[in-house]
Amino acid sequence: MTPSRLISLFLVGALATPAFAQPAPGGGSAPAPSPSQPQDDPLYACGKRTGPIAVTFKPETELKDLITWVMGFTCKNFILDPRIVSTGKKVTVIAPLKMTQGEAYNVFLAALSTMGLTVVPKGNVMRIVESATAKSETVPIYKGGTPPNQDQVVRYVLRPQHSNVEVLRGALDSIRSPAGVVSVAGNLLIITDYASQVRDMMSLARAIDIAGNSDGIYTIPVKYADAAQLATKLNEILGVSAAGGAGKAAPPPPPGQPGRNAGADDVAGAVPTKIMVDDRTNTLIVVSSEGGYLRVKALVARLDIPLETEGGSAINVYALQNALAEELATTLNNAFGQQQPRAGTPRPGTPGAPGVPGQPAPIGNIGDGTSLEGQVRVIGDKATNSLILMASGRDFLAVREVIKRLDQARRQIFIEALILEVQISKSLNIGTSSHGGYPTSRGDLILGGVQTPDLKSLNLT
Repeated sequence: MTPSRLISLFLVGALATPAFAQPAPGGGSAPAPSPSQPQDDPLYACGKRTGPIAVTFKPETELKDLITWVMGFTCKNFILDPRIVSTGKKVTVIAPLKMTQGEAYNVFLAALSTMGLTVVPKGNVMRIVESATAKSETVPIYKGGTPPNQDQVVRYVLRPQHSNVEVLRGALDSIRSPAGVVSVAGNLLIITDYASQVRDMMSLARAIDIAGNSDGIYTIPVKYADAAQLATKLNEILGVSAAGGAGKAAPPPPPGQPGRNAGADDVAGAVPTKIMVDDRTNTLIVVSSEGGYLRVKALVARLDIPLETEGGSAINVYALQNALAEELATTLNNAFGQQQPRAGTPRPGTPGAPGVPGQPAPIGNIGDGTSLEGQVRVIGDKATNSLILMASGRDFLAVREVIKRLDQARRQIFIEALILEVQISKSLNIGTSSHGGYPTSRGDLILGGVQTPDLKSLNLT
């Protein structure tokens, strides 16, 4: 037998220590069970050890020690592959108080899940396997109710009553553990995961699988903003209460006044039932009709935008195209109620500069009515014709629009100059040229003439 096929089998049923019978009430003695007829003790019960269980593990406990401890009060058989032991997985369990046998067994399962392992019942034997491969094992199956709150892999069969199977599968798949899987079989959902994880899935499924308005489950990934803050803002905008469901409908218009337009009912029905947040993926989970989902998606698209700078003080550089940096910096500082600091003059608050007690930081106001939330300082760099702005992110975005309006091309006069080279010389050329023609009797024309070299009347070039 090769070492790769060795299987460690821990059997607790026959102990070598002697057993003493306790007298039964009434003076008689209870008959001892026959050795030829062993009895299987129920889970969490053992006749040898009763009462509270204490956890006395040393740090970084090995798997064998953990199994030996749990066998002492469960009296169950455990099988594990030597390859799992060879991985050297260890765990540290800290429990200062004693606990019941059921609580101790839950601690054992939690320790196994921490090491990426779980137990699979095989008759009267508990087999230790890796959690990632447990979904292909014969784990306990639940067809209703709620699984126990423990870290043992189970399989749950769920039949949605109102929601779409694919929609519900997408919602449950987003909160499963790495070792779990959610699959679809017709109109059923088959969930394989830790029992504690399945309990959370059932809680979400009960909130989703409800009658009314054919609500579906939609996920909206948030790319730039914080999903939790965005969900709070959306709940305030749309009037979604914390317990779920839209706020109160608007009262009808009084008599004599025009009613709402034709699309008002559609807008009122486009309020989502619930908006939840998945912090791990920064995603919004929207329980709503399709109209409500589209409305929330449109709002998210307008609110979830990238900002070049976010909060806090920052230094930004803006390159000018037409204006002069030093002149524009002076204009902006005067508009914000600040003076451009001179070279060599320390700013107030810096070492060597006199402080200005009791004077708050000036808050400027832009010409279009936009207020600045903090102090803005602008410095012009002559070498690169750029502006250096020291302001918060929001103030920089506001000031940048003002700079774009001021950085316009100025009116200019266009002058074009052309330089020509002229040569002057004295010369005089005289020549003669004469030509004539004579027609013949046959219809031909005879041409002839005399000309001087300086004048060529027949030279067409």
